[in-house]
Amino acid sequence: TQEILDLLQNENPKLKVFNYRKIGFPKDRLVNIFVKRAFLSDADIFVPFDVDEFIIMPGGHNSQELRTFLQNLDVNQVYMIDWIQCMFVEPEKDQEKFTLSRKTLRSRGVSKAEPAKKLIAGRDAWQNLHLHLQPHFAELPDGTIFSEHIFLPQIQSFHFRYRSSEQWLSKDLSIWLAIVSEFTRYTDQAPHSQHNVRDFLAGKKLLADDLQQIKVVEDPIPADDDLEPYKNECSLKFTARQVDPLQNIFRLALSLANALKLEKILELKKFVRVFLFHQGNAEKTRQSLESILEQDYPYKKIFIVLLKKDQLENLPFDENISYIEPKNFPNVLVNSSDAYVQFVTAGDKFTKDRLTHMVELANSSYKFNAAFSEFKIENEPDPKIRFLKVMYPKRGVPFPDNGIEQLSGRSLIAYISQNALVIQHGISRAFFSQKIFNDPQPIENWIKDGQILERQLILWNLLDGFKIGFLDENLLEPCKEIWSDDGLKIFYDLAKNSGQ
Repeated sequence: TQEILDLLQNENPKLKVFNYRKIGFPKDRLVNIFVKRAFLSDADIFVPFDVDEFIIMPGGHNSQELRTFLQNLDVNQVYMIDWIQCMFVEPEKDQEKFTLSRKTLRSRGVSKAEPAKKLIAGRDAWQNLHLHLQPHFAELPDGTIFSEHIFLPQIQSFHFRYRSSEQWLSKDLSIWLAIVSEFTRYTDQAPHSQHNVRDFLAGKKLLADDLQQIKVVEDPIPADDDLEPYKNECSLKFTARQVDPLQNIFRLALSLANALKLEKILELKKFVRVFLFHQGNAEKTRQSLESILEQDYPYKKIFIVLLKKDQLENLPFDENISYIEPKNFPNVLVNSSDAYVQFVTAGDKFTKDRLTHMVELANSSYKFNAAFSEFKIENEPDPKIRFLKVMYPKRGVPFPDNGIEQLSGRSLIAYISQNALVIQHGISRAFFSQKIFNDPQPIENWIKDGQILERQLILWNLLDGFKIGFLDENLLEPCKEIWSDDGLKIFYDLAKNSGQ
């Protein structure tokens, strides 16, 4: 799918891709969300199809002629086209060939009386419609079925939903699991998937029954030569690798289990306080702020610490953002009832799901007091390997399978100080439990032999006695123009100047 999208975007930079990352399967709602987004992006005609479908124009026409035909449709009309069900005559053979060049059995539906159709909607006609089932029909606002559509015999949708017994089993089991997670098992959504899951549990092999159904249909479409213009247009094909339903179902089950745990975490409404350090460059501060506002974790409080007064007029002032002076920073930081703290050096940008992942990690069985995403050490070609060799010489090099490492704050301090290391973007990579700051240490604790500790050690000494975690995942885009320990220097200066 991604390869197809990349090729289309290279062909037309105006192509927009919208991601839906939730686990459920609210297909009707998604269709209407995406069609709305399409028309808001200046689209004129909405042509829905899955990655296993091809919109074609039979009769010797190529895809460019098809596009011209679609572009000439009326934006005030709703159209219907035939939705042709296709199945390979020999599903296990010729998998290396482009889909439209393989011999198929085809049907307009399970009977002549009920041929399957799909809608194509014009921008202005869609305004008062609600589209259903990807969409095969539409409703008016009063709930009645819309019927004033124009049938287009010139184009068809070829749907290759049956490609192998394993693929079909994997698809329907996955769809039904996702639907149940969205609507409970008492739903009218995807009845075909529900039926096939029931057959699977009864021990039936799905493909054989479906193949027979297409063979005996009353209105078969026997010819393959009408697809000749499309056969040499591209080399893309469905993957030839063996589909493993068990692997796919288990991947989905893991996602559902994790989503369930995340929902329980969200119910606790644990707030993350995010402190963004403004160092005089409004553009860098704005970039970081945008990435914070776009976080998908909902429970956050944002503070901008005004280390410098330069370009203040260019900062975004918002009633939901607190602006604090450096002298007030320690008092704001300590003795809070909120759960977590995230510091950000201006210019650093987070991935959209960073806070969610870090809160998940903090609520895992490890119960970390602080955690780092993608641990990096300055001037180290492979910092994780060296780190693990030094910390765990008897255990071997690889990170654990779950991508999480743990150790005590005291061990981390010893490792950093003995090797004279600087952690890249440590202040932005780190995620803290509030309890670390609720018992602040006086500055005297950081003075040894009359000298204040090196600035990168101040932060690490805060972690003494706490449990530290490392997540082998990159959730940060560091600002390349910032020195690797700038964040720690900020923390050092604030601590030194406040005496706390």
